[in-house]
Amino acid sequence: MRRPSRVVGAAGQPPDSLSGNRAQRTLPREARRRQLVESTIECIANRGLAETRMADVAAGAGMSVGIVNFHFDSKQALLAETLAFLSDEYLKAWDQARAAAPGDPVSQLEALIRMNFEPGICNPRRIAVWFAFFGAAGSRPTYQATCQRFDDEYLAQLNGLFVEVFGEAGRERARRAAMMLLVLWDGFWQNILLNPDGFDAVECQSVCMAWLRGVLEREAAP
Repeated sequence: MRRPSRVVGAAGQPPDSLSGNRAQRTLPREARRRQLVESTIECIANRGLAETRMADVAAGAGMSVGIVNFHFDSKQALLAETLAFLSDEYLKAWDQARAAAPGDPVSQLEALIRMNFEPGICNPRRIAVWFAFFGAAGSRPTYQATCQRFDDEYLAQLNGLFVEVFGEAGRERARRAAMMLLVLWDGFWQNILLNPDGFDAVECQSVCMAWLRGVLEREAAP
């Protein structure tokens, strides 16, 4: 498939004159790219990956297709940046949750559970886009590599926290508990997406907390 040509104005600048919006013409480069990524998230949430077009993204951001092509020379480049943006957003929330919590492993685990159900992270549009990329990962090695890299990192951190709880002798239990927690909140995300009337983020968070308490109580029992 032929790529759309990059339209460039004077002195190598994007074709601002096509947008007809003076405010858009004054935006810094990174702000424009962020707008385009946010518009892409909206388009994917509404249409899916396959039906998201550069023209739809441009319209959602209030820009011309020429400006989109100036910043991203293909749809795949735009989608890859959108996935990277979501991954970085999640990683930042993860790191902030850990940094703000007390240093003991239980408080850290509780903070991560709360983070995974915060409105900025756990909302229908964000979840829809995540699962759109997950669904395409099998045929897109770039998506698969990005998702796998982050999952491996989060699993390793959860495993380390559970090792602190169970001790060195409980490494196998820690590994299983880390996997279970990761699968648990992923499963709740999916159900929030597919059945929003039946699954509430606050209740899902509460269930995860109850599961964690049960794990800790079994560990403390003689």
